[in-house]
Amino acid sequence: GGCSAHTVQSIVQDALETQQILASEKKLRLEADLPRDLPKVFVNSERIRQVLLNLIGNAIKFTGAGGVICLKAEVAGSNVVFSVADNGPGVAPALLPHIFERFSQAVKTAKVGNGLGLSIAKGIVEGHGGRIWVESRLGVGTTFYFTLPIAEARAA
Repeated sequence: GGCSAHTVQSIVQDALETQQILASEKKLRLEADLPRDLPKVFVNSERIRQVLLNLIGNAIKFTGAGGVICLKAEVAGSNVVFSVADNGPGVAPALLPHIFERFSQAVKTAKVGNGLGLSIAKGIVEGHGGRIWVESRLGVGTTFYFTLPIAEARAA
């Protein structure tokens, strides 16, 4: 399937519902905070769903029982910025720059994703004209961010 305009809610909701069971099993709270009036994004929804599933899946994997994973989306300029935040153990600063490399040793050591998931996620996001990055503080948690162009902005 190619790209078309999709509501952010539908993509996020779908990804959340898919991961909800896994989260419940680990006693994690999975929350979404989405403004009602978010514009549509111009995406291949199946691929973006893959990115979200990957980021939520990682957060679930590395956050201990009782943790919270929060998914947000907000408008920033001509993009929608998505974020997946967890209050897990965090990632060491030295490893952060390498997180999106394929099979990087840092990723294996940090136990963030499986080394392939994040590089694929990066490829998908960049293929849509967005960017992806991560912020993490040891003992506080990790937040992955990615942007997608707003559909109207692209059509103009």
